[in-house]
Amino acid sequence: MGVAGLPGAAQLPGAAQLPGAAGLPGLAGSPGQPIPLRALGAPGPARSILIWAAAAGLTDAGALLAYSRGSQLGQVAITAATSSVYPVIPLIVGVALLGERLGRRQLTGIALIIAGLVLLGLP
Repeated sequence: MGVAGLPGAAQLPGAAQLPGAAGLPGLAGSPGQPIPLRALGAPGPARSILIWAAAAGLTDAGALLAYSRGSQLGQVAITAATSSVYPVIPLIVGVALLGERLGRRQLTGIALIIAGLVLLGLP
């Protein structure tokens, strides 16, 4: 096994010159098994990071499913326009959870985006 357990990493040019790689099993083509980061003393990810990462993955999957369903229903113009306003969501989260303040341009942009979506939804 090569660097971090990736097969073929030993053939990378300059892999043998990695600092600290000599004598560590599993690094830079040395024989043996790769060493887990925790065995080297590196801490694992914090639980809150894993929760936020899972939440981000679930919301992303939900957005893809909603886009797919909207496209199947034949409302592609509305679906595409709605999916393109994703930058508004972090703004809302920043205001709601982090107490950020929005500037005049940001508020104007959000209002125009919402107005455009309302106009697209009209018959």
